[in-house]
Amino acid sequence: MTENNQLTMRFDPRVIEHLGIRMYSTLPPVLSELIANSYDADATKVEVSLYDTEEKKIVVKDNGLGMSFDEINEKFLVIGRNRREDGDDSTPSGRKVIGKKGLGKLSFFGIVRTITIDTIQQGKRNVFTMDWDELMNSTDGQYRIKPRKIDETVQGDDSGTQITLTNISRESNFSEELLANSIARYFIFGEELTVTMRHNDGEAVTLSNDMHFSALGEEFSWVFPDDFTHIESNYKQRKKIKGTIITPKKPIAPRFASRGVSLFSRGKLVQTPYQFANSISSHFFSYMTGWLQVDFIEDFSEDVISTNRQSINWGHAQANELHKYLGKCVQFVQMSWREKRRDKKIADIDKNLGTVGIDDWTKSLPKNIQDNFKNLIKYLTEDIPEIESDKSTQLFIELKKLIPPYPYYHWRNLHPAIKNHLHEDYKNEKYLEAAREGIAIYDNIVRKKLGLQLSGVNLMNQAFNFAYKKDGGKIEITTHPKLPVSALSSQTEVNIQNGQRSLSVGLMEAFRNPESHETREVLNTLFSENDCLNILSLVSFLLYKLDNLKKNG
Repeated sequence: MTENNQLTMRFDPRVIEHLGIRMYSTLPPVLSELIANSYDADATKVEVSLYDTEEKKIVVKDNGLGMSFDEINEKFLVIGRNRREDGDDSTPSGRKVIGKKGLGKLSFFGIVRTITIDTIQQGKRNVFTMDWDELMNSTDGQYRIKPRKIDETVQGDDSGTQITLTNISRESNFSEELLANSIARYFIFGEELTVTMRHNDGEAVTLSNDMHFSALGEEFSWVFPDDFTHIESNYKQRKKIKGTIITPKKPIAPRFASRGVSLFSRGKLVQTPYQFANSISSHFFSYMTGWLQVDFIEDFSEDVISTNRQSINWGHAQANELHKYLGKCVQFVQMSWREKRRDKKIADIDKNLGTVGIDDWTKSLPKNIQDNFKNLIKYLTEDIPEIESDKSTQLFIELKKLIPPYPYYHWRNLHPAIKNHLHEDYKNEKYLEAAREGIAIYDNIVRKKLGLQLSGVNLMNQAFNFAYKKDGGKIEITTHPKLPVSALSSQTEVNIQNGQRSLSVGLMEAFRNPESHETREVLNTLFSENDCLNILSLVSFLLYKLDNLKKNG
């Protein structure tokens, strides 16, 4: 302990201003520095309390080792002290410390004017306040601080440090949910440290790794190192990389500031979201995010982590090797993402298309348009990734209306009496059966309407035959047809009725009668797909004419 019981900070005022106000100007990185300090003090619990009902202040309290008076004076207040070079690379519990440059303590002054530190170690309490204005008014490179409490004896075995930030000089959003999600991006949380945040007297929010991506809605993910073992690379540290890259269902909104992959060392951020592969389309980067632990960068020959722990010096040879490897990984993720996204789109489309999916739909199309249809599928599901899955599904639903499976069958506008009934035979290329059954359906409908136990040519003659005479331009029906399909009041209508009889009789003579006297093998060679469709179209035409019986009969 110094003889005059005085704490002294030694500094160059210009350095303090640069590393204080200019290093951090928002609340999340400042609070992350405080949490990192607690981690390095072997704390297992950190409580962050935000108050703005009366005096606006922030209180960060931990249960770490605390600091003695001499440690405050000889370590905490020494600007630029590299604790790792001083042999403090690990905590008493064996943690690898985060702090390295001894500059994080200055980050407080980026948002506040006054900092009060209340710390207890081994039953001794020390309290002191640092004031920005007093600090900047020091002229001899030393800021002399008069402690409020020196080695005050306290009861119990509790230790730890409480830091209170007051005189907050910048506008800061005190929403604990917003801050919790923002601060969570600065850490990879393990079981050894729990961080909670509370706004005034509200319920505490526990910071977790899930907060990195929970608001984004994960769709696909790739885990290091397991999903990247196939990538050709001689990078020696590849198996030491841990973490996940994810893509959400929709583009990441800029307000999340999460587009790209963040890197962490010893649990704390060292590289804000970064793309690593500039040759890839910007559209993909609007979906990609993730976090990777790369603790081995602490062992590089030089310090490659920036002072504010926001970026890495990628120009360094060892860092550049890591950059190249991660670039290959990101390129793989992009290709995999496009494939996964395409497959999911197709699966979603198939689910909403009914019984016939895209693959069967494609096979059902005429051979001469299948290739064009495949190109269209690729274009809508893969080449234009901007189209979301639900929109792709709707596009294909509408497309199916224009180009249905087995389009020639549906485009024929077949009569409802045969359309659904014969579809399976037609789909299975049983053209003979479909044609034969279509004619049988027509024969059966005519028989039921006529009420006679006849079939074939005799049935059709009985149903549609009639007699008439013509006196000048007047038509006189002498024998009415049992099934009139027209009003028979003009020559045109007479011709329509005659046509119904002739076509019906011809259908029986040309198909049903030969079908009754030839083997199936012979008939299969006689009736192609087009023959089947032509016959079903004729049957449909005759059935539609029968529908007029209700109007004219």
